[in-house]
Amino acid sequence: MDIKSLSFLILAAALTVSCATTPKQYKLSHAVSDRIHKETPEEKSAADDYWNFLKSENFALKGDYQKARDELDSVMKDNPNVGYLYYELAVNETDQKQFTEAIADCEKALSLSPDLVEARLLLARLYISIEKHAEAINILEETIKKFPYEEEGYTLLAREYLALKRYNDAAGAIRRLLLAEPDSNTSNYYLGLIYGSYLKQYDKALGYYQKLLDVEPDNFQVQAEVAQLYFDMKQPKKALGILLDMEQQNQGDLSIQLKIALVYYEMKDFSSATKKFEAILDKNPESDKIRYYLGLIYAENGDMESALNHFSLIPVKSNYYKDANLNIAQYYYSQKKEDE
Repeated sequence: MDIKSLSFLILAAALTVSCATTPKQYKLSHAVSDRIHKETPEEKSAADDYWNFLKSENFALKGDYQKARDELDSVMKDNPNVGYLYYELAVNETDQKQFTEAIADCEKALSLSPDLVEARLLLARLYISIEKHAEAINILEETIKKFPYEEEGYTLLAREYLALKRYNDAAGAIRRLLLAEPDSNTSNYYLGLIYGSYLKQYDKALGYYQKLLDVEPDNFQVQAEVAQLYFDMKQPKKALGILLDMEQQNQGDLSIQLKIALVYYEMKDFSSATKKFEAILDKNPESDKIRYYLGLIYAENGDMESALNHFSLIPVKSNYYKDANLNIAQYYYSQKKEDE
């Protein structure tokens, strides 16, 4: 008996109860009532199993994994050969970071149900989490051969190749997805990312991103990626143009304003950069990153009082604390104030 059939049986049980509680004025004739199906012991057992399965999932959602395990164990006693149950058990074990147990249960699930793609993908993610890269790659390669339209298999494989710095293999994995799904937006995004950020083949990256923008011209994430590409290509004016358009469409988005300020800084347009950074700081007075860049700009412009003020307000726990203090020290040294 598989778990999918149980949902039908519990529905049958519910209908049986419904018929048993029909009001007197609507009692069926004996001829009809004699034909009403009476629940068999097997159907009752199946309905109970399905109910326990639902309770197990509910307990797991609440984080009560022991109760979830108890309910699932009771179902598995009656259904020892249902692979999906072992997959569910592996999911709960993964949530508890019991990776060794989860891997064993995923493998058991696949031995019973080789076509259970959810178990294949979970097993691959588990191997990735414990850095068994060869095992993860093998199961993902097998998965996309057997299930050529399973998008997650390709993207997991590409991410694994990227982690191993096998950038051409990552691109190859996504190109295979594009062959299987020619209209895949996911493929175009990943290929833009791989060719742009990793292989530094900027023209190819722009081509894939443009395919996405042709379909979704207001895609915020892709616009930001294209702006970054132009910045990496040493074309800051093009990057700035895109970012300024994005700012118009997304008023108040501080992440865009920060990118604009950084582009102004790289272009050495310190006046525009200062205005933008100061405006951001007004809304985020605790931002040590903004204070650090303002310190650099004021130092570049010779306003050391303002620069030192911003540098000195950066807290010790900040990632910018060390560089800020080195800048302060360098200034004092230049002023022959060795003690300071």
